[in-house]
Amino acid sequence: MKSVKAQQGIALIVGLLLLLAITLLAVSSMRDSSLQERMTSNLTERELAYQLVEATLMFAQQQVNVANPFLLCGGGRTGFYCQPDPTLADRWVAVNTVWGNDGPDDGQLGTAEYIAEYMGQWVNTAIDSCSNAGQAEIPEECLRDTWRITARTTDAGGANVMLQSIFRI
Repeated sequence: MKSVKAQQGIALIVGLLLLLAITLLAVSSMRDSSLQERMTSNLTERELAYQLVEATLMFAQQQVNVANPFLLCGGGRTGFYCQPDPTLADRWVAVNTVWGNDGPDDGQLGTAEYIAEYMGQWVNTAIDSCSNAGQAEIPEECLRDTWRITARTTDAGGANVMLQSIFRI
């Protein structure tokens, strides 16, 4: 009879060890699931912020596409600047830059900000006759107004996205 009682005690200990292993596996699985959920949420938030910044970039491109550059950058319109000063810091990192914020609005993320800098007239290299190197004089039809447009999100607690494009009219 002594051996039967000893076996019953071992069965209890083995059962408790198996229950502990299953519990640890379940807790670990729940923690991994929670981490994956947070990662997915962050990815979704970043993607929404990226789309908002892209829409803001397109908004600024539409603004410069229909207006005289000197009316925009010299007319006191917020977010529009004439040619950059090479002796100063880039506008998108300078603290005194006034960003435009009248672009697309997202109920959850708010609005993104933009700056549009007139870069002067650049040669349109998409036209073969304009892309010849060493031309003494560039024909007027080869020159196009060019803008550098920067857009960013401003939500301090969320995803930060900044995009920049060169836009030739």
